[in-house]
Amino acid sequence: MSADLTDRTTRPMSAAGAAARGLTGGFSLIEIVMVVALVSVAASLVILNANAFLSGLGDKPPPENFQMSVREARFQAAATRDVVTLMLEPESGDFVIFSDAQGELHRRPSGFGADVPVNAFELHRILPSAGTGPLDNRRRERVESIQFHPDRASTPFQVNFRHNWETLEQIYDPFSDLVVEERR
Repeated sequence: MSADLTDRTTRPMSAAGAAARGLTGGFSLIEIVMVVALVSVAASLVILNANAFLSGLGDKPPPENFQMSVREARFQAAATRDVVTLMLEPESGDFVIFSDAQGELHRRPSGFGADVPVNAFELHRILPSAGTGPLDNRRRERVESIQFHPDRASTPFQVNFRHNWETLEQIYDPFSDLVVEERR
């Protein structure tokens, strides 16, 4: 009995009984094939999801791209501790975020495409004396860009999107990327 026990402790034993056949270790062919198959399936899923994600970046409508740009501008202002400006670059059709100290920080496709039509996108600063009354009663001033401060605040602003004979007016909260009021 003790000879049997000594034999088992000196010879390694695998789950497949390799010690009984005289083998000392390693993987069987079926184990290697299963691992390769699982890794290839996982890799194909990652590649498909990455392609779907990357191809969908420019497919969002302009209001959604603008809202994501507002969120990014507020983040950049807080991260750089500098005043950050957001504007639409008409030649490229991109929303561009930059600071005077660091230059361009971020760029996002607007969804309009290159050579944006003149009235397709308008920014209006809501003047402080106008308060937060109804949309029609507010005094506005057209501007080319909106600035965000390190505390993530901005002046209240309105955005007008015009596309295919439809107009969308959105008023943004000065302290977040939320649309406070929207009118078509």
